[in-house]
Formats: sequence, structure tokens, C-alpha cells
Amino acid sequence: MSYGALDIFQRLRQEDVHWILASSELKTISVGSVLVREDDPSDRIFFIADGLFEVYVFAGHRIKVGQLGPGEVIGEISWLDRKSVSASVQALETSAVLVLSTTLLERKLTEDAGFATRFLRALATLIAERLRRTTSEVRRSEWAAAPRPAGATAGDSAGVLQRIAELKALIAAAEKSAGESGGKIADEHAAKVRKAFDTLELASGPKGGEMVSGVGDALKAELLPLVQLSETGARYYSKPRGYAGDYQTLEMIYRNTPARTGVAQVLDACMLNLAAAKAIRNRRHLLAAEILSSFMAASKEFHVASLGCGPVAEIFDVLDRADDRGRLQVSCIDIDREALTYVEARAREQGVADRIRTFHANLIYLATGKQELDLAPQDLIYSAGLIDSFSDDLAVTLIDWMHDKLRPGGRVLIANVHPRNPSRGLMDHVLDWRLTHRDEAQMSALFQKSRFAQPCSRVVFEQEGAMLLAECRKT
Repeated sequence: MSYGALDIFQRLRQEDVHWILASSELKTISVGSVLVREDDPSDRIFFIADGLFEVYVFAGHRIKVGQLGPGEVIGEISWLDRKSVSASVQALETSAVLVLSTTLLERKLTEDAGFATRFLRALATLIAERLRRTTSEVRRSEWAAAPRPAGATAGDSAGVLQRIAELKALIAAAEKSAGESGGKIADEHAAKVRKAFDTLELASGPKGGEMVSGVGDALKAELLPLVQLSETGARYYSKPRGYAGDYQTLEMIYRNTPARTGVAQVLDACMLNLAAAKAIRNRRHLLAAEILSSFMAASKEFHVASLGCGPVAEIFDVLDRADDRGRLQVSCIDIDREALTYVEARAREQGVADRIRTFHANLIYLATGKQELDLAPQDLIYSAGLIDSFSDDLAVTLIDWMHDKLRPGGRVLIANVHPRNPSRGLMDHVLDWRLTHRDEAQMSALFQKSRFAQPCSRVVFEQEGAMLLAECRKT
């Protein structure tokens, strides 16, 4: 799973996070409950610990404004401008929030100048990022509506705009052909669209060079309407679980079966064929091989934990292939209750429920000691898609937690997207799926700063080279 919204904690020191956790009340919010109501006064700030909320306003009728997931902050604007709540927030599922009294917060800000500086800067950065997202949408709309100037491609060294024009022309030709042949896209036209999309992906990625000002906005304006025709692409962008790599999205990537019909189906195939999507499928098989190899080499009961587990497809792959799987004990840890429910149901269906335990846990709570799990010393702990959503400081804190849960000689495996990820341009500029890309040296630096106090013992890449798997052993 990916934690794309943990920004407020990533911008604070560990002692700041500890204070917020210790000074807040953890409350469970049942599905359908309204957390804050438009125009009401507020004397609290809320940090979403887990779950999903909808933000809406009334203007004659209910209008959805947005959706909030783990790590997002609610009520900070009302506190800052001393005005009533500007929108209502309702739980879409059973959720949990940290409730911090603004009176208590203001006392802390007065007494601790360092905390005040860091907290207010973190809050200002979050608000600035929201504003940037809004202005980006405005620029995208304006680009889509404006006539193209003669020099529109000036400075576009990678030819991104030209590639977009070529792709759209091929899509138009495919649609015209389908209209003349009963709605079916001919294989020849589908192949041309897929090839043009692959070319555009490469042109907008790291090898295409840095995008000049305005080209990223143009890429989003031109490409996002096409991406949203794709079921997979629409999910990447909308993030209905609050983050891009939720368990259902991962399952769609694993199935790799284009949905819908006509040109939408061709575009869905393009989104499933992104280098990042292929890397996710490759990562699954790479992790399964690593887990199975370690399990087969062990002679006793083998304990493995998946941190930010998602659908744990790699674990089910191992259980399908492992001899003597009675020795395998799996712990699946996630903040997403729906993901854990999915894992439990699949485990029962496949007759392996006795091999898998699920833990609903907030990883920041774990990393900072606010939450504990009843885990045996682990032989292997891995993270398939988590650390690349974290800042270095938060990543190191979580790696420390992994270190403490390992038995001596146990190992940790951490997947992370690599800076050469060909999908990076599309992920950053079109899908709003921004990750922290790290190379081998940067992963080693994380381990060296942690309690492992040593560089990676091994780094392997999946076949696309877009994602690495870093290993470190506990001495």
C-alpha cells in the first residue's frame, strides 16, 4: 500500500509526532457519521489515522468537494483564520481520527518555539500544496480550452506535445475505423495506439529530460481526459481509497485484463502496460521467489511479516507452491481495514486461514511506539510498496521498527521505485501519483542511518529496472 497523505508527519521531527500522539484522543468514527459540519465553530484539529472521509458543501444541494484519507488534517483552516468550519466531513467507512484540542496546541506553540516553527511550516506547506493542485487544475482547464500558439512546442526537447498530438490522431483514426466496423477496434489500430502511448511514456519520463515549464500542465490537460476513459487509469487518478496503490488497484494490475470496450479498452491496456504497472507485477514474483527461497532453506517454523500488506498476492503465491506450508506463519499488517478483510476472505477461500494473521495498525503509531503488535521474532519482514511514500526520516523510523521485530540473522526486504522509472513523468504530471524515487546508494543510506547501521547487503531489480528490492540482515 502507499501512504500518499502522511505529509504532516513527514515534515515533523519524531519528538513532535510523539507529542501530537500523546496529546490527542483517538476516536473511532462510524460509517456515515459527520465529523465536522459546515458553518459550525470548531476548537479541535483532526488527524485522520485510518479510513476514508468525504468533504462536501451545500449550495442548494450537496456538492462533493473532495475525499480525505490517512494522514490528512481537518480543521486547520478554521483554527488559523478563527472562523467557522467551511465544509462538512463525513465518514465513508469506519475510520479513526486523532483529536487535538486547539487550546492545548496553542499552549504548546507558545512554550516550544522549535515545535511551533516546524508545525506551522508543515501546515503551511500542506496548504500550499493543496493550492498548487487547484491552480494546476485551472491551468489544465485553460490549456484544454485555449487555441494552440504557433510556438507551442518551443523548448519541448523531448517532443512531448508532438507525441500527444500523434497519439490523439491515432485514437481518432481508431474510433473512426470502429464506427465503420460495428464498434470493434481493429488489432492494427489498437497496436498503433499502444505503441504511441509507450513512446509518449518514454518521452515524458526521466530519459526524456526535464519537462520545461508548461509542458507538464499541457501533458495533464491533453492526456488526463484519455486516461480517465480507462478503468485502471481513472482509479490511479481518483484514488478512491485515498492513495494510488490500494489493494483493489493492485489486484487490477495483477489481473492485467483491460476493461470496458472500444478505445477505452485500448487505453486501459496502455495503463496496465505502464512500466510502473509491469514493475508492480514483476515485484510480486520477485518477492514470492525471495520468500519461498528463505522458507525452503529454513528447517523450523518460519515467520514472515508484510508491512502495508495490501492484497499480499505474493504470499498466496508462496502458499500455493510451498511444501510443508504448516511451518509458515504470516503476519499481514495494514492501515486499510478493507484490505485486511479481503486478505482474510481469500485465506478462508483457499483453506490457508490458519497460516495468516491480520493486524490493523497505523504504521506511524508502530514506528513511534504508540501501538504494539503481538508478533513473534520474525525471520523476514518486507514492504512491497510503502517506503517510497515516506520521507527519509520516517522511513528510517519504520526501518528501526522492522529491525527490532527481526530475530538475529533475520532480514528485511524493501521495494522502492528507482529514479529511472520510465513512468515517472506520467505519474507526477498526469496521475498525481508522486513517490520518493531512490537509487541503490540512497537505500543504503537509509539502512546506515537506522539501527541496522550498515548498507544494503544486496540490491536486486525487477525486469523493467523501474523498481529495486533492497535487503539488509540483522546481525
